[in-house]
Amino acid sequence: MAAGLRTASGAPAALLALEGERARVASTEAAAPGQPLALALPNGRTLRLKVYRCRRIAGATLDEPTADAALPFEIEGRLVDATRALRAVLAELLAGRTGDPAADD
Repeated sequence: MAAGLRTASGAPAALLALEGERARVASTEAAAPGQPLALALPNGRTLRLKVYRCRRIAGATLDEPTADAALPFEIEGRLVDATRALRAVLAELLAGRTGDPAADD
């Protein structure tokens, strides 16, 4: 899981998976299907998704988050305007690197 993402309102989020044009993200905020979602990456770039589905992760509660359920919503969406460079940064995030060339050296 790649942490360090933030929603437009500043809520924490994490990239869970990237499969072709689709991405899965965990967040503390829900997102309605059809809604555009912008996530700030650690290096300052923006990941934009068109939300396909949002569901609460099993066992997650907003009142008593656990370590596994600190991000209680799983959001699935389609990448919007994703360049090859952005996809490379996302792949690095999933591999555990920061996506910031200066920090990864």
